[in-house]
Amino acid sequence: MAGGILLVFYLAAFRFRLFPRLLAGFGLSAVALQLASIGRPLFGREVVFPMLAPLGFCQLALALWLLIKGFRHEDPRAPTAD
Repeated sequence: MAGGILLVFYLAAFRFRLFPRLLAGFGLSAVALQLASIGRPLFGREVVFPMLAPLGFCQLALALWLLIKGFRHEDPRAPTAD
């Protein structure tokens, strides 16, 4: 369930350029690794936990990028360019 949600999140981020495409592409590949690792028990294999680590690094990188970039503060009282 969570893997599907993250897949949609990173697909939307890649498509709409919500943050750098390199980071979104890394997130997509990390989610693919997670889904492959979690799906292994369906075929009689064990979960490979090191395959889950890239998604954790990606989530940390995204959090740091958002903290460094910050949020744009727009003054609602500012005149608009109509």
